[in-house]
Amino acid sequence: MITPRRTRLIRVPDLHAFRRAIGRCSDRPDALVVVPNRAAVRQIERTVAPSPSGPRFLTRDELYDELHARLGGPRRLTALEREAIAQAAAFEAASAVQDLPVRIRPGLVAEMLKFYDQLRRQSQAVARFGELIGQAIGNDTSVDRGAERMLRQTRFLARAFAEYEERARVSGAYDEHLLRARLVEKPLKPAPAHIVVTVADWIADPDGLFVADFDLLSRMPGVETIDIIATEATLGSGFHQRLHEWLRALEETIGADP
Repeated sequence: MITPRRTRLIRVPDLHAFRRAIGRCSDRPDALVVVPNRAAVRQIERTVAPSPSGPRFLTRDELYDELHARLGGPRRLTALEREAIAQAAAFEAASAVQDLPVRIRPGLVAEMLKFYDQLRRQSQAVARFGELIGQAIGNDTSVDRGAERMLRQTRFLARAFAEYEERARVSGAYDEHLLRARLVEKPLKPAPAHIVVTVADWIADPDGLFVADFDLLSRMPGVETIDIIATEATLGSGFHQRLHEWLRALEETIGADP
């Protein structure tokens, strides 16, 4: 069950107003404030005085660490473990695809894992990825060697990704994507009632959030208020339109007044 929540987009004209808005929005005890990086925290702390009860300033990765700590339960897979699982999945997929036009090397596996993460962070399912590429290329590739090669590569990737997901699931530990699915299902203790987002999406900012992150915030049990603070310049880059596509019932306000 999705907790009813208020989701606000707070529009500010410049960086000075941006910092003031963060201070006003994050005065709620135990608020979680998502920032692009640790350097941003030092800038924000000049405006927002730290206190034992909050707010807590977290990067995207730190936010997932915090949510996992509140969830408890299975541990998270390490980067090395994920690469080992992905390599085993790649070899398994390669054995099922005839005349695979690539060799399975560590560098290739690392790039495959990055691509998989990017795919899942866009809320795309592995099966759907294979279907879309197949539709784009078409079934008759007999007269186009390049298309036929691409189709085999796509089948290999889709199979490797599916095998990776199954192996990660049976490992009993969480990667980012399994964790995100669990966070939607199980209430946290304590739940993050107020989340303040001070970073744009990955299109506008390399340190930004992804589609799946915004989806998580909109569905995670216990969240009562989401405040997204953005300058007019950032919103004008296309972020404003994307937010309205991803978040339902998004309110808009100027400044941080309730």
